[in-house]
Amino acid sequence: IQQQDSSLSNQRDNQKYSFVGFSSPKNQNLMGNNKIGFNKLVKNKSQEFFEILEGEWILTKNLILNQNQNKSVFNGYVIFERVASMSSVLLYSEIKEVQVENHTEQRIREITQQYLFDLSDWPVKVCLVEDIDSVSSKDVLHTIPIDTTFGSTSHFSNSFEDRVVEGDFTIYNENSLRWKLTIEDPDRTVCIDRSLIRGELRQS
Repeated sequence: IQQQDSSLSNQRDNQKYSFVGFSSPKNQNLMGNNKIGFNKLVKNKSQEFFEILEGEWILTKNLILNQNQNKSVFNGYVIFERVASMSSVLLYSEIKEVQVENHTEQRIREITQQYLFDLSDWPVKVCLVEDIDSVSSKDVLHTIPIDTTFGSTSHFSNSFEDRVVEGDFTIYNENSLRWKLTIEDPDRTVCIDRSLIRGELRQS
């Protein structure tokens, strides 16, 4: 799954991701007309998003490649956590448990995929992470106009030079959410459906 997800990213450049550099023209106009009001709105939405998502979750991820030709299911955990050096960012980490060879009761944890949710602007930008210290504009996977109202679904559709990404992000309540997306590029179509339920990692 990690290989399939990470292959969606383009070649990286050396430009550090500024977390404020990808405002849409609409948002730029809003900031020009009422910058204080817009920034306050973004801050309030960001705080709600932090409060709802921060912490540990139990994950079920279904991945379908090329319209049902190849299916896989991933069961593991997700941690949403703040990044000390980036006050407007949540780091999303998918974690799996792996049994240690020749030790039936001993398991180790591995991070299989990471994303950054940039909350410095609206809509929220989701970036694929390979190296958190060098995330660039090339790493933006898609944006989400997230509605933090329980039960509301936020739809998104983003077109890039080499792919189209669309899907839904639903926060059912403080203990349940779903993140579903479809990525289409010239070579394939990938559907990723993540269901998260609030829960803690088991003690190893």
